[in-house]
Amino acid sequence: MKPEAAINSAWELLATAKHGLSDMRSSDGSRRLAGYRSAVVFGRAVTNALENMRSDVPDFNSWYEPRTAALGEDPRFRRLYKVRTEILHKAQVSPTASLYIEHLNFADLARLQTNPPPGATGFFMGDSSGGSGWTVDLGDGRTERYYVELPRDMRVDIRMEVADGEAVDVVSAYLDALEQFIRDAYRQFVCTA
Repeated sequence: MKPEAAINSAWELLATAKHGLSDMRSSDGSRRLAGYRSAVVFGRAVTNALENMRSDVPDFNSWYEPRTAALGEDPRFRRLYKVRTEILHKAQVSPTASLYIEHLNFADLARLQTNPPPGATGFFMGDSSGGSGWTVDLGDGRTERYYVELPRDMRVDIRMEVADGEAVDVVSAYLDALEQFIRDAYRQFVCTA
């Protein structure tokens, strides 16, 4: 693949990964987890897109290999590569969710419990995906979670954590490094052409 086309593909994949990062910052727990998975998978695809230049660029490997080695030296990024493999091959992996409530009183709880959906049997806060909402009885012995967004004045912080810290910080650093990787490729293979 010609360098400009490969680099354009890498930019598109990075944009998708950044949408995932944006979703990781959402207060909607299901979006946060989906965003994490998207950011990790599409982030890794950035380097795959750049590898497509290999057949059209002489000495591509001598430029590429030191840069991927540098990414691999960062234990956070190396771990994200493993997470990506687990997401794709085992269809599971999620960071740990923790819930921090700075302020909550009985009036807040009462306000949360107004207008429950039909079949609601209970209210939960901070489930494994970081979400909050209602447990709903479907009437056939099954239950489902109905997620809601908590009011901002409750000052609830839901964090997704990985071994290296808060997931959003680790993924953000990873995507920043990938952005620099693409910029370097552009300077090396497009600006000099």
